[in-house]
Amino acid sequence: MMKRFFGMMPSDCIEKEKRFKTESGLVLQIQAGHEGWTIIYADGSSEYKDISDTTENNFNEAYERVKKLFPEMEEI
Repeated sequence: MMKRFFGMMPSDCIEKEKRFKTESGLVLQIQAGHEGWTIIYADGSSEYKDISDTTENNFNEAYERVKKLFPEMEEI
């Protein structure tokens, strides 16, 4: 199990990371690895899930979660 610090993934566990801009101009970030994912919102809050799966599957799960909140977001 990954050891998080205030909900953040350790840098050595991050295998994929992308930033997105919402329709209102807010920037958020998705980090994923084979041990889970983290969404970092513009206000500094985060949401995460620890799950053993492929990095791509974990990233896609986080992406789909954010896409429901911000359907018009674009990768930057």
